Amino acid sequence: MSGQDFQIVGRYLLGSPIASGGMATVYLGRPLSLPRVVAIKRLSPELARDETFVRMFLDEVQLLCRIRHKNVVAPIEHFQNDGEFFIVMEYVEGLSLAQLMRAKAPLDVHLASKIMCSVLTGLHAAHEAFDSSGQPLNMVHRDVSPHNILVGTDGESRIADFGIAKAAWRAYVTQHGERKGKPAYMSPEQWSLADVDRRTDIYAAGIVLWELLTGTRLFPDPSMRYGADDVHAEIPAPSTVVKGLSCALDEVTLRALATDPNDRFQDAERMADALRAATTPARDLELGAWAAACGKKELARRAELMTELEGMRPSELTPVTRGYAVPQPAVSPSIFPQPSQEPAPAAATRIAAPARGGLRQTVAMTLTVAVALVGASYVVQSRNPQLTSDAHRAPAGSDRVHLADHVDRAETGRETVSPDPGSASQPMPAPPIAVVAPPASSMATASSAASASASASAVRTVRAPLRSDAPATGPASVYDPLRDARRR
Repeated sequence: MSGQDFQIVGRYLLGSPIASGGMATVYLGRPLSLPRVVAIKRLSPELARDETFVRMFLDEVQLLCRIRHKNVVAPIEHFQNDGEFFIVMEYVEGLSLAQLMRAKAPLDVHLASKIMCSVLTGLHAAHEAFDSSGQPLNMVHRDVSPHNILVGTDGESRIADFGIAKAAWRAYVTQHGERKGKPAYMSPEQWSLADVDRRTDIYAAGIVLWELLTGTRLFPDPSMRYGADDVHAEIPAPSTVVKGLSCALDEVTLRALATDPNDRFQDAERMADALRAATTPARDLELGAWAAACGKKELARRAELMTELEGMRPSELTPVTRGYAVPQPAVSPSIFPQPSQEPAPAAATRIAAPARGGLRQTVAMTLTVAVALVGASYVVQSRNPQLTSDAHRAPAGSDRVHLADHVDRAETGRETVSPDPGSASQPMPAPPIAVVAPPASSMATASSAASASASASAVRTVRAPLRSDAPATGPASVYDPLRDARRR
């Protein structure tokens, strides 16, 4: 099988068909994200345009979700893709009972008991199902037949296909005069369009049991069986067809096939208990080995398909929609990236994107430093009003010095100054140096660089002591540390 036979449908990879019916076809499949094989049921395209069949198809999923039992095929999900409808279910490694019965030979009574006990247990779980509010669904399968019984190689039998099942709340309601089910497995009340209940499924299970024990069809021509004269015809016991069957098996089978529903088993669990008492069911290992031997050829074919399906890379496929190929995109959406794939161009854009965040941080830091400087200046002015007034009264450019200059002069102790030309030099004490630093709380709000700038700004304006050796030919001279350094 080549890769051209696969299709990508939604999130799943669709493989080869393994079964088909009147409404749908079942395919092998797997999720694109996991190499796990599932069964995908696909509603026929011609029926997907009919609202009635679509409702019936979707109702099946809702009913299956309410049944949690190992003998009922479990659903996974349902989805719609390009106008088509799909149901994803667990894959059962095995074959339908109809495929296994093609030998047309009686089945060992222990194997027959094992199969039917499992089916009846699953039917009982469906009959007892309830909705989310706790109300019983009163579900009736209405299509119990060998085609809808799956026998797995694990030794378990499962009931499948609840597409025409009756339930209390389902969206699709069977119209009056409309028969649902296979005529060869219908009960008398189902054929006559009377009310049906769980005992209808008991009758169908009795037909399947009769055919397993005898290896023949009970009603080869259903239309003749349900004629006016034969509707209440007596059904022969299995032991009259196959010699050696016990009377206990005859009793269980004929009670399930009673014409009057009141004479049948009232639920599937009671019939299963009676069948176990009539003959011991086979073990799981024995039934699994029988199913594997009878379906050896078909199971080997499926195994090859499953191996190819599990190993298929979705990137190697061309998606198919409505039967025509869609061109592959430039960058494959595969979840299995190839080592040689180049990174997408969008990655460079995603890497460069954080630069915008760095610019915003820079602007925010600048504004924070500016606010810290203004706040520090305001604190200094509010705590030292005399210093501010003296600085404003001082002549511009006459006696303003920096803190560093003032510290150098503080080491000389006392300095002299001539207040005006011609006057004698006299000693004069050096005025105190005003060194004011901003409080610790304001320092904590800015960075260390901003704190140093704030401190320098706070002590920028002070009264400068005058040098006694300055020239006395004009106004008071200002001490210039640069000039002093040149002299040295």
